[in-house]
Amino acid sequence: MPHYEFYCAVQERSGPDPVHRGSGAPGQVAPMTTHILPAFLGLLALATAVHAEDAWMLWEENAFDGPPWRRLELFGTEPECQTGAFREARLTYDKLLRRGTIHSGHLKLEGSRVRIPVDFGDWIVSYECFPDTVDPRGSTGK
Repeated sequence: MPHYEFYCAVQERSGPDPVHRGSGAPGQVAPMTTHILPAFLGLLALATAVHAEDAWMLWEENAFDGPPWRRLELFGTEPECQTGAFREARLTYDKLLRRGTIHSGHLKLEGSRVRIPVDFGDWIVSYECFPDTVDPRGSTGK
């Protein structure tokens, strides 16, 4: 893997260099990697850790057709995830209406849930948000 170093030019001036104290003669090029890059990488690692704690996963619960819980999409915040849940419910509702097998008067869109009448009761497809650290399938899921 190639190694890259970033350099910044130091302007010539008389007297000690306040930024690169003792780093060499005036006008010498000094590597930025010794000060700025490690600080930047530390901040990046911290931001990534904080973001991971705040991540929200959108799940589909559909016990009738397929596995009961299915991961759909990862979001940075809970409100973004909730918006995604409403969007997915609307897409499912519209897809079922286009099929034409269910009369629009029987099919119900209830927030992030779609209620579909079937012979034995209602089939509900639900879109739920959980913190990324929570798996609604329980201990056998992940």
